[in-house]
Amino acid sequence: NKTSFSDLLTLLKKWSLSESSLWDNGQASGAIYHGGSDLIDFLSKVYGLFCVSNPMHPELFPYVRKMEGEIISMLINIFHGDSNCCGTISSGGTESILLACKSYRDRGRDLHNISQPEIVAPTTIHAAFHKAAHYFGMKLILVDIDEQSGAVNIDDVKLAIT
Repeated sequence: NKTSFSDLLTLLKKWSLSESSLWDNGQASGAIYHGGSDLIDFLSKVYGLFCVSNPMHPELFPYVRKMEGEIISMLINIFHGDSNCCGTISSGGTESILLACKSYRDRGRDLHNISQPEIVAPTTIHAAFHKAAHYFGMKLILVDIDEQSGAVNIDDVKLAIT
Protein backbone atom coordinates (compact mmCIF):
# COMPACT_ATOMS: atom_id res chain seq x y z
CA ASN A 1 0.00 0.00 0.00
CA LYS A 2 2.16 2.82 -1.32
CA THR A 3 1.20 6.43 -0.59
CA SER A 4 2.07 8.94 -3.29
CA PHE A 5 4.22 11.97 -2.51
CA SER A 6 1.26 14.16 -3.40
CA ASP A 7 -1.11 12.38 -1.01
CA LEU A 8 1.48 12.38 1.74
CA LEU A 9 2.17 16.10 1.27
CA THR A 10 -1.56 16.83 1.40
CA LEU A 11 -1.84 14.93 4.68
CA LEU A 12 1.23 16.63 6.16
CA LYS A 13 -0.09 20.10 5.20
CA LYS A 14 -3.37 19.26 6.95
CA TRP A 15 -1.51 18.16 10.07
CA SER A 16 0.71 21.25 9.99
CA LEU A 17 -2.28 23.59 9.76
CA SER A 18 -3.99 21.78 12.61
CA GLU A 19 -0.91 22.05 14.84
CA SER A 20 -0.12 25.67 13.96
CA SER A 21 -3.64 26.66 15.00
CA LEU A 22 -2.65 25.59 18.52
CA TRP A 23 0.25 28.06 18.80
CA ASP A 24 0.00 30.65 16.03
CA ASN A 25 -2.33 32.95 18.00
CA GLY A 26 0.47 33.79 20.45
CA GLN A 27 -0.93 31.79 23.35
CA ALA A 28 2.00 29.36 23.65
CA SER A 29 4.96 30.41 25.74
CA GLY A 30 8.38 28.79 25.50
CA ALA A 31 7.41 26.19 22.91
CA ILE A 32 7.60 28.01 19.57
CA TYR A 33 10.11 30.62 18.49
CA HIS A 34 9.57 32.18 15.08
CA GLY A 35 9.62 35.53 13.35
CA GLY A 36 6.36 35.29 11.44
CA SER A 37 5.20 33.58 8.27
CA ASP A 38 7.59 35.43 5.93
CA LEU A 39 10.59 34.23 7.92
CA ILE A 40 9.18 30.69 8.12
CA ASP A 41 8.78 30.65 4.32
CA PHE A 42 12.32 31.97 3.84
CA LEU A 43 13.83 29.47 6.29
CA SER A 44 11.94 26.61 4.62
CA LYS A 45 13.58 27.56 1.32
CA VAL A 46 17.02 27.81 2.95
CA TYR A 47 16.53 24.43 4.59
CA GLY A 48 15.62 22.94 1.23
CA LEU A 49 18.94 24.15 -0.18
CA PHE A 50 21.05 22.60 2.59
CA CYS A 51 18.98 19.74 4.05
CA VAL A 52 21.44 17.06 2.92
CA SER A 53 24.57 18.92 4.02
CA ASN A 54 26.76 17.73 6.87
CA PRO A 55 28.90 20.28 8.73
CA MET A 56 31.22 17.44 9.78
CA HIS A 57 32.49 17.39 6.19
CA PRO A 58 33.65 20.91 5.30
CA GLU A 59 35.52 19.52 2.30
CA LEU A 60 32.11 18.72 0.79
CA PHE A 61 30.13 21.59 2.31
CA PRO A 62 32.50 24.59 2.66
CA TYR A 63 29.67 27.13 2.64
CA VAL A 64 27.90 25.44 5.53
CA ARG A 65 31.16 25.80 7.48
CA LYS A 66 31.38 29.43 6.31
CA MET A 67 27.85 30.19 7.55
CA GLU A 68 28.53 28.52 10.89
CA GLY A 69 31.71 30.55 11.33
CA GLU A 70 29.97 33.80 10.45
CA ILE A 71 27.10 33.14 12.88
CA ILE A 72 29.55 32.33 15.67
CA SER A 73 31.59 35.44 14.86
CA MET A 74 28.47 37.63 14.97
CA LEU A 75 27.49 36.24 18.36
CA ILE A 76 30.99 36.66 19.76
CA ASN A 77 30.80 40.29 18.62
CA ILE A 78 27.33 40.81 20.15
CA PHE A 79 28.58 39.48 23.49
CA HIS A 80 31.83 41.47 23.31
CA GLY A 81 34.00 38.36 23.09
CA ASP A 82 37.64 38.32 22.15
CA SER A 83 39.99 36.10 20.14
CA ASN A 84 39.84 33.42 22.87
CA CYS A 85 36.12 32.84 22.24
CA CYS A 86 34.74 30.04 20.11
CA GLY A 87 31.42 28.36 19.54
CA THR A 88 29.37 25.73 17.81
CA ILE A 89 25.90 25.56 16.31
CA SER A 90 23.38 23.11 17.73
CA SER A 91 20.08 21.84 16.44
CA GLY A 92 18.00 23.17 19.31
CA GLY A 93 17.39 23.44 23.02
CA THR A 94 17.95 19.83 24.00
CA GLU A 95 21.22 19.53 22.11
CA SER A 96 22.39 22.88 23.49
CA ILE A 97 21.73 21.74 27.06
CA LEU A 98 23.50 18.41 26.43
CA LEU A 99 26.54 20.18 24.99
CA ALA A 100 26.69 22.64 27.89
CA CYS A 101 26.44 19.87 30.50
CA LYS A 102 29.13 17.81 28.80
CA SER A 103 31.38 20.87 28.54
CA TYR A 104 30.97 21.70 32.24
CA ARG A 105 31.52 18.06 33.19
CA ASP A 106 34.74 17.94 31.16
CA ARG A 107 35.92 21.32 32.47
CA GLY A 108 35.30 20.24 36.07
CA ARG A 109 37.25 17.04 35.50
CA ASP A 110 40.14 18.72 33.66
CA LEU A 111 40.56 21.85 35.79
CA HIS A 112 39.30 20.81 39.22
CA ASN A 113 39.63 17.00 39.34
CA ILE A 114 35.87 16.56 39.81
CA SER A 115 35.32 12.85 39.34
CA GLN A 116 31.67 12.67 40.42
CA PRO A 117 29.95 15.66 38.84
CA GLU A 118 26.53 16.80 39.94
CA ILE A 119 23.76 18.93 38.52
CA VAL A 120 21.72 20.73 41.17
CA ALA A 121 18.49 22.08 39.70
CA PRO A 122 14.82 22.73 40.44
CA THR A 123 12.30 19.97 39.79
CA THR A 124 10.95 22.05 36.90
CA ILE A 125 14.09 21.76 34.73
CA HIS A 126 13.99 20.88 31.06
CA ALA A 127 13.97 17.12 30.38
CA ALA A 128 17.35 17.46 28.64
CA PHE A 129 19.07 17.85 32.04
CA HIS A 130 17.81 14.38 32.98
CA LYS A 131 19.20 13.06 29.69
CA ALA A 132 22.53 14.82 30.21
CA ALA A 133 22.92 13.40 33.70
CA HIS A 134 22.24 9.92 32.38
CA TYR A 135 24.38 10.19 29.23
CA PHE A 136 27.39 11.81 30.90
CA GLY A 137 27.46 10.03 34.27
CA MET A 138 26.40 13.01 36.34
CA LYS A 139 24.31 12.86 39.51
CA LEU A 140 21.12 14.90 39.21
CA ILE A 141 19.98 16.48 42.47
CA LEU A 142 16.50 17.97 42.24
CA VAL A 143 15.34 20.76 44.53
CA ASP A 144 11.63 21.40 45.11
CA ILE A 145 10.05 24.66 44.10
CA ASP A 146 7.67 26.79 46.11
CA GLU A 147 4.17 25.78 44.97
CA GLN A 148 2.82 29.32 45.36
CA SER A 149 5.52 31.29 43.59
CA GLY A 150 6.96 28.59 41.32
CA ALA A 151 10.45 29.71 42.37
CA VAL A 152 13.21 27.62 43.82
CA ASN A 153 14.55 28.61 47.25
CA ILE A 154 18.23 29.44 46.80
CA ASP A 155 18.98 28.27 50.35
CA ASP A 156 17.62 24.81 49.41
CA VAL A 157 19.89 24.83 46.36
CA LYS A 158 22.89 25.70 48.52
CA LEU A 159 22.07 22.83 50.90
CA ALA A 160 21.87 20.39 47.97
CA ILE A 161 25.39 21.16 46.78
CA THR A 162 27.83 18.53 48.02
